[in-house]
Amino acid sequence: MGMVSSLLTSLLRGPLAGYRGRRVVELIVGARFTLAVLDTGHVGVAYTPEYWDPLGDEYSSEPSLEALARRADEGPLHRAAALAAFSAATNAWIDSGGRVRRCESIVAELGVSKGDRVMVVGFMRRVAEEAAARGARVIVAERSPQLLAAARSLGFSVIGDADAPEYAGEVDHLIVTGSSLLYPGLLLALLREAAGARSRALIGPTANLHPAAIDLLGLTHIGGSFAPREASSHIRRRVMQGHGYHGFSRFMVKWVAGRGGGSG
Repeated sequence: MGMVSSLLTSLLRGPLAGYRGRRVVELIVGARFTLAVLDTGHVGVAYTPEYWDPLGDEYSSEPSLEALARRADEGPLHRAAALAAFSAATNAWIDSGGRVRRCESIVAELGVSKGDRVMVVGFMRRVAEEAAARGARVIVAERSPQLLAAARSLGFSVIGDADAPEYAGEVDHLIVTGSSLLYPGLLLALLREAAGARSRALIGPTANLHPAAIDLLGLTHIGGSFAPREASSHIRRRVMQGHGYHGFSRFMVKWVAGRGGGSG
């Protein structure tokens, strides 16, 4: 069993056990995001990978969360589908009383301060700029040449994401986009090399997973984007139209949980 399958299966056997038989009644692969609609009416999203093989016909027959977890590591789009479904389940869990903390600034949450060394994996401009504004030394690791160029033009030190593990052991704070779960080999290498960092955070809409993932992955923090059930139709429509995260983020609430607290 691969890393993402193992992670999701562990969540189903643990805090999300009550959702084990829940089914995905609709799965949409949008240009920017993949969306899953759970039979509770909740939706979840995950970043759509740039290159992917089509999903099989069985994905159109209302697969269960358990089935999606089992097949998650068959390819990047399979991971996106499973992560979107588990994001929807996490939203249902939060809606039913699961506790997470609202979070407007992951940089403040991590306690980034002057002189700290911060690696941002996956160019998140707001995060990088806020860390730099606090006097931190920021390095951006990114796969996309266009985003690397954008980060460089703003004055950040940049490296390709494949080189990031080489430098991860030197940082105080590692902040990784949740879309790295689509390519778990890199994420595992980063977390292994940054084991001594003060914080290791996985954030973003694709990271919208139950806080138990913190210990399962060896993180210190996880931060997602909660979509209440009443926002489902708005988010679904915008994903179908090909919008990126900023096209539907106003219907979501950013949250964070830390190791040893912030969830229930």
